[in-house]
Amino acid sequence: MKLATTCENRWSRRAANARDLTDCQRDEGARMGKVIPITDRFMGKVKQADGGCWLWTKQVTKSGYARFSAYGKSVSAHRFAYEHFVGPIPAGMTIEHICHTADPTCRGGTGCLHRRCVRPQHLVPLSGPENVSRAYPARKTHCVQGHEFTAVNTHIRVEGGYEKRTCRTCRYQRKNSARSAARAHARTNKPPKPRPSHCRRGHPYAGENLYVVPSTGVWQCRACNRASEERRKQRRQVVPSQAV
Repeated sequence: MKLATTCENRWSRRAANARDLTDCQRDEGARMGKVIPITDRFMGKVKQADGGCWLWTKQVTKSGYARFSAYGKSVSAHRFAYEHFVGPIPAGMTIEHICHTADPTCRGGTGCLHRRCVRPQHLVPLSGPENVSRAYPARKTHCVQGHEFTAVNTHIRVEGGYEKRTCRTCRYQRKNSARSAARAHARTNKPPKPRPSHCRRGHPYAGENLYVVPSTGVWQCRACNRASEERRKQRRQVVPSQAV
């Protein structure tokens, strides 16, 4: 098969779907039209690091993952490395960096250098939930406030199809703080409600007719209380003519 060496017929080369062919791209030190094996072009962007990682030295996304241009499109470099050197990735699987899982000091995030590792021996296909369960937050034994993640103190919530742990003590403290702040805001900004001068039935709150509940300070009308007690007594009485 004749190899394509110019950008004009890159689509015919892509249609050939051969693993040894390269994109028609300018790499450092390569002239237009020069065919470089894709393995050599890939390894030319890799730097050996301490711990055995192959760190990507070229394009990196905002989230810290390496990108590589292969067969006319931009792909994740670590996924390409696994497919190129190991084999196809099973459907529905993600690629886990076991070098990150084995490093207890790495807190993850966009600054994690393990995300730039493309060494095939450090890549393992896992399901999405299992990949998340191996992340740094899932390996923590205490929350940021120092509360231990015990069976009683751990709250599991599902977000985006994945389970995430939260500290129950911190949740309760946040809720109590929010309630206290809301009550304080209501007390400081809401004007005091004026005391009524009469009850709902028109009896004045004055003299012997006013009863103040000792525990709550609520005003009650003695006349209404007596009328309510009389009605309760009448309901408890059994009328002989209605008895069976």
